[in-house]
Amino acid sequence: MKLESFRIQNFRSLFDSGTVKVDEITTLIGPNESGKSSLLQGLASISMDEMCGGFDLTQLEGVAKKYMDGDLKGSDIEIVWAKFALDPQDKEELASIIKDPEQEQSQTGSSAEEGELQKSAEMDVPLNVPAFIAPDYLEVRKYYDGFYKLLLNGSEIRFPSRAAIESAQEKIGKELENLSSEANSKFLTRPPNNQFKPQFDEALKSLSNVKIMNKKDGQPLVQKLEEIDQLEFDEEFKRFIKSVTNRIKEIIESGFLGSNLEVQAYEYILKRMPKTMYFRIYERMEDEVSIEELKEKPHRHKTFVNFLTLAEINLNTIERLINDGEESRIPVYLENGCGKATKLLRESWKQEVLDVELRYLDGRLLVFTKNSKAVETLLPPSSGSEGFQWYFGFYINFGAATKAEYKNAILLLDDPGVFLHPTGHRELLDLFEKYREDNVMTIYATHLPFLIPRDKLLRLRLIEKEGARSKVSEKFWAISDKDVLYPVRAALGVTLADSLYVGAVTIIAEGPSDGILLNGMLELLRRHEVRKIRPSLDVQLLSAKGASKAKEHAILLEIERLPYVLVLDNDHEGQITKKEAIEEGIPESKILLLPSFPDIAPEEYDLEDLFPLEIYAKAFHNVSGNILKLTYEDVLKRLGDGKEKISNRAKQLLKEVNYDLDKIAVAREILKVSAEPPQLDKTLEQRFCQLFDDVNKRIHLYQ
Repeated sequence: MKLESFRIQNFRSLFDSGTVKVDEITTLIGPNESGKSSLLQGLASISMDEMCGGFDLTQLEGVAKKYMDGDLKGSDIEIVWAKFALDPQDKEELASIIKDPEQEQSQTGSSAEEGELQKSAEMDVPLNVPAFIAPDYLEVRKYYDGFYKLLLNGSEIRFPSRAAIESAQEKIGKELENLSSEANSKFLTRPPNNQFKPQFDEALKSLSNVKIMNKKDGQPLVQKLEEIDQLEFDEEFKRFIKSVTNRIKEIIESGFLGSNLEVQAYEYILKRMPKTMYFRIYERMEDEVSIEELKEKPHRHKTFVNFLTLAEINLNTIERLINDGEESRIPVYLENGCGKATKLLRESWKQEVLDVELRYLDGRLLVFTKNSKAVETLLPPSSGSEGFQWYFGFYINFGAATKAEYKNAILLLDDPGVFLHPTGHRELLDLFEKYREDNVMTIYATHLPFLIPRDKLLRLRLIEKEGARSKVSEKFWAISDKDVLYPVRAALGVTLADSLYVGAVTIIAEGPSDGILLNGMLELLRRHEVRKIRPSLDVQLLSAKGASKAKEHAILLEIERLPYVLVLDNDHEGQITKKEAIEEGIPESKILLLPSFPDIAPEEYDLEDLFPLEIYAKAFHNVSGNILKLTYEDVLKRLGDGKEKISNRAKQLLKEVNYDLDKIAVAREILKVSAEPPQLDKTLEQRFCQLFDDVNKRIHLYQ
């Protein structure tokens, strides 16, 4: 099966993407917030192992509200439609398992009784039914409830994903746990129920081992529960058992495979549909993790666990060696797996010849890389460049997902290679081309000119925002916003001055969240007409990856003699960067530290501190309140204590629940909160007017 086109609906910032045609390698370009990430993540949800979360359902057109109000069912909300081209082997297998729907219905009983659904489906082919002719294309639809729909041989087949089945299994497990807990804490403590406690416990123990894949697998479980209900319990306990039984019946009926045709379709999609994998910027490889932590919380150490999987290292084996007093054998065991990991690393990272070493120390596993040309060098992954860490983490996770084969997959990358040198970008494009040979389709979103193949521009898909909707276009040149073409023009060899920095004036921000806030506040001041600011097309806002990177952008602009101002946080890093920039030839007049305000408490502060505490607290609560389980008032009080930067106080709050601060999400929410009142907050207006007045002294920001 090979993906030809897809369509995302009702997912996050996308109400309807329209049909998106894809090539073996497809590049998505477009401005920030245009919907590129939603498009990639929506397509990733077609995976058998993915379920949509509560925040995945779009709020556009009132879809999320209608679902919560019960006006829309999850089974009616289509998330992703995908059209796959079938190769001869796909078609042959599809034709061999699909039969006439009416005849199939008459066979389900006997096959279920024998417990051999697939075997029956393959053997009991009626001679008088015309052979099913497989189509050239297969359309796969997946819905918000985790179920798929296929149209085959004139019949619509609806069946759950593997994730939906696992979810249903978990629900049944929780019902049985609840039954056991309530029974032992309440009902079985009193007569006449207590005399049947051994029978009840034995029955519950046998039910815990039942594995359900289809509805008929659930019949013995229901039957056993009904038998328990026949014991001479009191009426209240009987009613409780019956209520649990009824809920489990509903789960079995709605959450599992039913007919032979559903089983066959499920197994076909599970086997033939390419595995879909979505990666954000990168998953960092940790330097060391305790074995206990890896076993108890593997989800927190995904890349490390995947590394062990690729190296074929079993944590149970290491624990057994420790328990048997044979720790001296652990290095030998680890060395056996490092050879394979080294081979994979060398295939992915061409800029150095590196070895991978894994060591054990006091219950912890430690990872090191070693340059084979400098044997004395032994360093943890975190000491490598950001580009190296991206490659290392990406290759480990992709390898684990494909069982180290790196084939038969749809690879979805969100802004890959942001930390790579241009040479690394070219190597990444070469890697995508290599993957094509192994039936790996790559779809990636980028703003980087070196990740746009200049000789294959027809692979580009432009994503633009039209009101609240995103629009995907193959004709990327027919656009309303010239800004999105910057990376394309740069890839074609246009000069720096003519491509990356087209605006009449440029403001350089330290980071992505700073860029979002500055750009948003410029727009707010324009809208409220408190300053006559140039049109947005005349003002280029460039977001760097920290103060040091912002300084490098300033150097490039200085070389081009373009008007710009470098805006730095008023903190230690900003002050050091200002000093370094002046030493490296940046005129002091083009560098602006955030202005000071008497009512801002921190001695060091960044852009978020310019927003009144109430605005930041509300935005932070909107993003992280559910995680923290705190009310807005609690968040406001907690953030109001202390003299650190407001963002550092927010980080400390999230650290208590082991979460990191998403500065970009908070920045976007800050702008939403700031824009809600009909009038701008006076303190907010005053502070940013002063900031932009200072900017205007360095570049002509105002008309």
